[in-house]
Amino acid sequence: MYNKITVLGSTGSVGKQTLAICQNYNLSVVSLACKSNWRLLLQQIRQFQPAAAALCTNDKNLIAEFKEALAATVFSSSTNATYCGPQVFCGEDAAEKLVEFPCDLAVGAISGLAGLASNSAFLQHGVDLALANKESIVCGAAILDRAKKQGNSKIISIDSEHAAINECLKAGRKEDFKKIWLTASGGPFRNWPAEKIAQAELKDALRHPTWNMGAKITVDSASMMNKGLEIIEACYLFQVNFKQVEVVVHPQSIIHSAVEWQDGQVTAQMSFPDMQAPIKAAIFTPAKIAGVTQAFNFFDARACSLTFYPPDFNKFPCLSLAQSAIMKGGIYPLVLNAANEAAVNAFLEEKIRFGRIAQAVAYALDLCAGRPELPAADDLATVLALDKQYRTYVREYLHV
Repeated sequence: MYNKITVLGSTGSVGKQTLAICQNYNLSVVSLACKSNWRLLLQQIRQFQPAAAALCTNDKNLIAEFKEALAATVFSSSTNATYCGPQVFCGEDAAEKLVEFPCDLAVGAISGLAGLASNSAFLQHGVDLALANKESIVCGAAILDRAKKQGNSKIISIDSEHAAINECLKAGRKEDFKKIWLTASGGPFRNWPAEKIAQAELKDALRHPTWNMGAKITVDSASMMNKGLEIIEACYLFQVNFKQVEVVVHPQSIIHSAVEWQDGQVTAQMSFPDMQAPIKAAIFTPAKIAGVTQAFNFFDARACSLTFYPPDFNKFPCLSLAQSAIMKGGIYPLVLNAANEAAVNAFLEEKIRFGRIAQAVAYALDLCAGRPELPAADDLATVLALDKQYRTYVREYLHV
């Protein structure tokens, strides 16, 4: 069990749910970090009274507004009458500075590649990482491995699928493992024809049928790129070959993933869709603590009709592109992620239609294939430089 928590990405969906758990179980919140939503960050500071807070932006106006509002805040507490506010850090690297404030678990929930530096910093500092940021693994696996070794720390995935796989693997021996069944909801476009999906607008992509998530990950779910990134994450976390991970569409999101054994039996993890469940499991591991999440009920209408389908690669080309990047290895997963993030940002800004996301990713991977020699992305500077380069290529391609 972890008692002292740092939340990186505290104003996002995972961050807010983590803080709800901290409140419910009276856990200590040591530090908070967010990108730009300083108003919500200030509310969280008032409530949880952390030792430190980070606003991870270089926007001088936002920084000035935050500091002015914080200076005007009067703190009062029945538990800490001497609290006068947190030590504040600002700038794109601000979250990394929070390692100086001792905690026993950092929740890595900063969206996209932006979370890699702070995630690796905490691991290197000897702090275990509850990771919701799969992009860190996709782009910086070597960096995370080095940080874990230096800090003698570990990663606990709080993606619902990987948390489920972790539970399922406890049921058997490693030598008896056969493969992972990685479940996918199918997103809002599961029953749409390919032509209609390509022309989908933002409001359509954000209507996820079973999960309440941040905008970027919701769009990734709609394109099934999220599942492609999760294949890479599963291979890294559980040290398996990509051929041992098979995606299955399960619209009800009741079975969160499963493990198949050599004897043909399958171990599956079931619960109602609730992001707080894997977060709570990570914080209280190995204990199973009651409260917050809803107990499973086989007679609930949601559990009475479970269906499963193979993914449609023609309707969801991002999944095929992700698998191609996995097979090629090297910097291809990094390029895949950079292109996807750039294209999804353009879609979130309503500058392109949905189908252009996959086209942009394919374009970037083709550019990568045209390079005779590819660099090794095993340090942060190289990763960030390649990420910036391929994002630029994609923005030019999309004319955004």
